[in-house]
Amino acid sequence: MTAVLLALWPAWAGAAGTADAAGKVEPAAGVPLVIGHRLIHTFRAPLGAFTAADRAEGARLHILKAFAESREGWTSVRAQDGGTLVEIDGKPLFIVLPGDLPQLGGGSTEQVANAATRVLQKAWRESREH
Repeated sequence: MTAVLLALWPAWAGAAGTADAAGKVEPAAGVPLVIGHRLIHTFRAPLGAFTAADRAEGARLHILKAFAESREGWTSVRAQDGGTLVEIDGKPLFIVLPGDLPQLGGGSTEQVANAATRVLQKAWRESREH
């Protein structure tokens, strides 16, 4: 787990309508992660000292790096303590936390992560077309 935390350091954290240690307030609606004009995931929950914006930006950078390096583009999810990890070609990209789930009918972290992988797969294929 420590290795995953270190690998995802810039991709983890967030806050939904709460103030962080620096007093910044995160939007209750969350921070969207958009790749190739596609909404991959919305970060809403805190994790450590990182804001939702930090998590979204970290995930975006991880995804862009993975797209540049990735050969197969296989997306997967894996249960982690407190959430579900989203990967591409075995590389961790971000984690979906319970606090990231929409308020109404949000499903589970696994369902939201699986939905993110389907959109991520489309974005990956489109990145290969250019």
